[in-house]
Amino acid sequence: MTIFDQINFQGVALRVKDKDANITFYQKTLGLTLLREENALALFGSLKQNRPLFTLEESPDYRTREARGHKKLAKLMIKVLDPREIESLLAQSIKTEQVFLGEKGYAFEARSPQGDLVLLHSEDDLAKLSPISHRDYQKQADFKGLTDYRIDGLSLHVTNLENTRAFYQQLPLKLDLKQSQDQDLSVNPNETWDLEIIHFEVAKDYDLNHLAQFFTDKGIDFFLDKKETILVVSDPSNIEVWFQK
Repeated sequence: MTIFDQINFQGVALRVKDKDANITFYQKTLGLTLLREENALALFGSLKQNRPLFTLEESPDYRTREARGHKKLAKLMIKVLDPREIESLLAQSIKTEQVFLGEKGYAFEARSPQGDLVLLHSEDDLAKLSPISHRDYQKQADFKGLTDYRIDGLSLHVTNLENTRAFYQQLPLKLDLKQSQDQDLSVNPNETWDLEIIHFEVAKDYDLNHLAQFFTDKGIDFFLDKKETILVVSDPSNIEVWFQK
């Protein structure tokens, strides 16, 4: 067993300018459940899971700005357990960038008020998705939002494919990396409205000191709190990566 075998991917946090506008999008367009708000944070789960799977952090424009050129986050992929719920969202005449049909059912891409592209799907293989035009969608009579889902993967713009692949190669996260040289792809995460945190969970009895030693051997700086419950590092794009009990 390696130090990575007990690590599970939990979710992500995005910085946004307008929390309320983005809450509306993620609730109404994507069907996510708002669990609670904590000051600048909005934490989302599902009807089944009462734990945060996705987080927004509001950051005003006097200290944060739009990314110049491509953002670090190219696309967020969310996999839905019940594909009928995706059709129920489409039946509500939501605004989409593109609708697809796959082996499991419908999928769609939509863009948030912050400009982040999100793919909502139920497929095991995204290559099976084919673009379609509008259809007559059927809404479930008892539809209230997504019963269960998970962040299925991320598409990222990066300046160095090799370094990014090496950083994530042992972590349980599905990544699609796109080479780009835009100037804000390595800025600190508090500078732009973009992907801020990639969050992993570890067991309560997991020894984060072993993980700290791994990053030390790689020459990667880290933060480990005094209670040894959370370890934070930065990936090659300056995205914070959290490992938390």
